[in-house]
Amino acid sequence: MNHKKELVLQDDLQSACVSFEQWRSTRKKRERIPDSLWAVATALSQTYSAFRIARTLRLNYKELRDRLHARQPQGTSPLGSI
Repeated sequence: MNHKKELVLQDDLQSACVSFEQWRSTRKKRERIPDSLWAVATALSQTYSAFRIARTLRLNYKELRDRLHARQPQGTSPLGSI
């Protein structure tokens, strides 16, 4: 993979990280992650592994994995990167 493409890929993950950190800084104690942020995290699975997304965004890996599996249409195989 060329360096320029790697920088672009990192930008989308970094942007998601900023969104999660902004939400965390303003949330009320023990407030659940909004569906809009989960949608951002699951959309990243087209490019990144579930482990990398969970680690970077500080998410529970199992919950992210479950949400990714729930997005899969019936009869298709799960993402190879999970």
